[in-house]
Amino acid sequence: MQYFLWGNDEFTDRISDILIERIQAGVEVRILNDFFGCLMYSKKCLKRVRAAGGVVLSDVKALNKINYRNHRKITVIDGLIAYTGGYNLAQEYIDGGHRYHAWRDTGLRFMGPAVVVLQDLFAQRWFEVDHQSLWIPRYFPLDRLGEGGTFVQVAYQGVDDVWHASTDAYELALSRANDYVWVQSPYYVPTDNLVACLTNSASAGVDVRLMITGIPDKKIAWDAAFTYFQPLLDAGVKIYLYEGGFLHSKMLVVDDVCASVGTMNLDVRSLALHKEFMVWLYDKQLTQECKQMYLDDLEYCRMVTQDELDAIGPLKRFRNSAFRLLSRLL
Repeated sequence: MQYFLWGNDEFTDRISDILIERIQAGVEVRILNDFFGCLMYSKKCLKRVRAAGGVVLSDVKALNKINYRNHRKITVIDGLIAYTGGYNLAQEYIDGGHRYHAWRDTGLRFMGPAVVVLQDLFAQRWFEVDHQSLWIPRYFPLDRLGEGGTFVQVAYQGVDDVWHASTDAYELALSRANDYVWVQSPYYVPTDNLVACLTNSASAGVDVRLMITGIPDKKIAWDAAFTYFQPLLDAGVKIYLYEGGFLHSKMLVVDDVCASVGTMNLDVRSLALHKEFMVWLYDKQLTQECKQMYLDDLEYCRMVTQDELDAIGPLKRFRNSAFRLLSRLL
């Protein structure tokens, strides 16, 4: 299991109980969490798992890499089943916890060859931290790969990768859409390339929609997002603020052809600095399911209008612009 954030609450207590029971039954449990992401949280639950025989490690602890986080979310079970998506391990990711009246997220559970990709990403980071190789037949048996099913592709990246596959695939999908491209992300503090992809597609007549949270957890990032809205509105992009709770979903739907769900936010940190990945689903039925989820979410949204942007006073504009300068730290 690998998560950016691992809390200490009733949900992680239940997860710890399950893991401890499995350890006692002879199952190997390895947990890797981002050092900075978990810095402010109690380690009580993780200590319980470690005391029972689980191996718990922290990733990206070096001070010279403190700005480059491991934001991936991975659970792999027996090399057969994988879970990923926007969820971290904490109660608020289930029901909003004490801060929000609700939480909206999207996750995936899948089997088949794509599981190996997530397991390999885990093994890479485990070797980086512990210098222990998990690339052995016991953990990667070829007879578990299977055949058939839905074609999926995992595009992953980190700041030290030559190719930023997650970001490149995302931008390519935005640029190649013919009819519509609907985007969902909690934050919008984009790169110049992402802005160009969104505005170019909308200017070409594609139905481009951007949905971000309307109930922020990071007020600075949320205020900074408003400085990026004007070019989108000018190009015809529809911008929605989700107010049914905190929106944490990272999802993209394109032309009834494919959809993508994963860990990458539409902010500079995720697009250029963090270790991230997106799982691409090339299946019309699954794409329709994602499309319907997006339509359902629109029921809890309000649209950003030109009048709303015009009503922002000069002091707030200055504040938002100042926050934008901090985009690589948000």
